[in-house]
Amino acid sequence: MKNSLKICKYQLSKSLKVIGIYYGIICVLLMVLVILDRTSNFTIFNQLYSEYYTIILLFILGLGAIKKSFNFAQGNNVSRKSYYKGVILHIFRISALLPPIEIIINRIYNLYIYNPMIFDRLYDENVKYRVGYSRDIIVSCIPSLDNSVSGLVSNYLFLFSSFLFILIIGFLISIIMYKLKGVSRVVFSIIIGFIFINRYFTADILPADLINYLLKIDISKSYNAVITNLVISIIIIVCGYLLLRRTDATGYKTNG
Repeated sequence: MKNSLKICKYQLSKSLKVIGIYYGIICVLLMVLVILDRTSNFTIFNQLYSEYYTIILLFILGLGAIKKSFNFAQGNNVSRKSYYKGVILHIFRISALLPPIEIIINRIYNLYIYNPMIFDRLYDENVKYRVGYSRDIIVSCIPSLDNSVSGLVSNYLFLFSSFLFILIIGFLISIIMYKLKGVSRVVFSIIIGFIFINRYFTADILPADLINYLLKIDISKSYNAVITNLVISIIIIVCGYLLLRRTDATGYKTNG
């Protein structure tokens, strides 16, 4: 367990630097939008949905989780089991840390510009069917967001399960790419890139949307999406470990 905690700490030190820079950029962007809204003659109904960008960031972090760190672990005689536990622990911590940050930033931003989160848009009936973009009807067309304890907890669980799913998917893909060589790695990268870009341009890059698209599972209720994300994440964790245990520090299979 000691080695696992060291790996987790090593991964966190790298991830938190990137995440800190990312949220710094997001906060500056939101401040600029607030200033523009206060100084312009029109209302900015911003559909930023920063969670989309956070999901892209987490996917990239998942893709880079094994690069260098696995070689580092193997070079320091850390077992594959301890390494994998450390990475998964790191993934769970990041997934648990980011949702409160997302919610707090969004709710503060909503004091100035109406911008519901993805959870609000998907599961809050008052928000789901909102229309109108004129300052003259700003009061009548904008419902209040659900800031109740139950609403915020549901929002947190939805984001946690979504972030966990994305990080795990990215990590699994990184393991597969680490094992592949030459043309097979290029082909696999092209396929993954095509799927991601296709889903991005159709605005369906949320884990829940992806699951609904691939498995046709009903995610019309938030708890269905959360449970499905968690169950599939656990399955992927098991699959990832089975792949990693037969991978050496050069990416080839080993009998150890």
